[in-house]
Amino acid sequence: MIPAAACAPSRTTLRETESGVPFRAICFVARLAKGGQPFAAPRFAHLIPKSQRRALVGLNQRFLSAGIYFQAPDYVSDTVNRLGLERLRYAARLYRATAKPILVSGGKPQESTISEAAQMKSALVNEFKVPVTWEEPASHTTFESAIDSRSMLKAAGISRIYLVTHEWHMRRAVLAFEAAGFAVIPAPTSFTTLPPDPQELYLPNPQGLFESYLFMHEVCGWLWYKLKILVERVF
Repeated sequence: MIPAAACAPSRTTLRETESGVPFRAICFVARLAKGGQPFAAPRFAHLIPKSQRRALVGLNQRFLSAGIYFQAPDYVSDTVNRLGLERLRYAARLYRATAKPILVSGGKPQESTISEAAQMKSALVNEFKVPVTWEEPASHTTFESAIDSRSMLKAAGISRIYLVTHEWHMRRAVLAFEAAGFAVIPAPTSFTTLPPDPQELYLPNPQGLFESYLFMHEVCGWLWYKLKILVERVF
């Protein structure tokens, strides 16, 4: 599920403001989003046996721009952005815990000269010192990534994977990868956590609006994928 978004001030304040009703609606969505984490981190306390052959799939996704820092002046080229780096960091951690081979997936959105997969591979190899076995450079959506990754890993006899992506994107990503034929072990990262004194989070803030957008995007995307899978099965 998506992290919590903007939280509302007190009810008294809401009643005194003209914007109270819509803002309460945003906060209601945020609280729904925060309830429950079906892909909780404790699932990975006991990692899979080395005797079982599985792969790590590091996933980037075009429409949320979770991959590219375009024309980065400090790197003199396109490179992985902060969201992509969060996924890569966790993929590197899982690799060190399991020694399973890694597949990175992502095409060239918005006229990028370098695929997201190539950028992820470069960061993993050169900065995290982690090898990458497969590179899928053509997909532009999570669904395409699942299908193209399945074709590559099928040739290697792999059908059971760790799937690494953000916690808020995991439900839709699992839906796509399972539809492509994978047995998926969700490996989410970047959960929403609260500081010891979270009082300031109950005030409106730009980050809350961004997280509300992520929630609505994922809900719409998940419904679209469910419909797409249903139609393909029928026809």
